[in-house]
Amino acid sequence: VDHVRREKQLNSKIEEDKPKVEYFTKVLSSTDTITATTIAKDYGMSTVKFNQLLNNLGVQFKQDGQWVLYQKHADKGYTKSETIPIQKYPGVLGSATLTKWTQLGREFLYTLLKENGVIPISEKRLIRKQTRRNKSKTDDTIK
Repeated sequence: VDHVRREKQLNSKIEEDKPKVEYFTKVLSSTDTITATTIAKDYGMSTVKFNQLLNNLGVQFKQDGQWVLYQKHADKGYTKSETIPIQKYPGVLGSATLTKWTQLGREFLYTLLKENGVIPISEKRLIRKQTRRNKSKTDDTIK
C-alpha cells in the first residue's frame, strides 16, 4: 500500500515538474546571451550591485573595465564576450568588450545565488503568495 501511494506521489510530482523541465530544457539549449543588467533586474538590483555581489561570491573580477570569470568558472560556457564599437570622442571610434551570460550561466547564477539566500523578485512574490494561501488554509482549519 505504501509503495502504491509513493508511486502516485512521484507520478504527481513528475507531472507538476514537467513544465519546469521543458522550460529549462528550452532555455539551456538556447544560444542567446543576456546582459548582467537584465539578470540584475530579475533580482531587484542595480548592475553595479549585482556585479559586486558576483565578485564577492568569487565568480568574477574586473580587468580593464570588463568583468571576467575566475578560472574555475571560465571554461564552463557561462559567458560569452562581445566586442562592440564605441565612439571614444567625436570622430574617433574604438571598441569595448562586454561580458554576456549564456542561459547555462544564468542557471548557474540562479543556483549559486539561491544557495546564498538571494532569490529573484518573481520567486519572492510566489513564496509570499503561497505563504498567504497556507496561512489562509490554517486559519480555515482553526475555525
